[in-house]
Amino acid sequence: MIDDDDFETILRGKLDRSISDIDDSVSNQLQQARKKALESISNKPSHVCLFPNWVSPLSASTAFAIVFFMLTSTWNSNNFSPNNDIAAMQDIALLNADDDLELYKNMDFYLWLELDEPAS
Repeated sequence: MIDDDDFETILRGKLDRSISDIDDSVSNQLQQARKKALESISNKPSHVCLFPNWVSPLSASTAFAIVFFMLTSTWNSNNFSPNNDIAAMQDIALLNADDDLELYKNMDFYLWLELDEPAS
């Protein structure tokens, strides 16, 4: 049985003999290919990135644009206008009041009557 060191020595000898039998042109091509492979490995970044370099700034600016659009659209929305907030507060005040709700049933009529009266 052969141990690891003997196996390595035999294998290394066979590989060295096979290299000496290669033509010079093939040997040069192999050396150039090895050099290119080593250069390509050394030029790669140390971390693996799934996206190209331009995606990060693009995604940041896109996220900013989306947030800006959402803020401006809700700011200008009719749902958040001061008139609606005042009307909601008036409704809450009416519901909390101890008054008789029948008075508020014809509120439009009372408001029209108040506007229609001549100023005294």
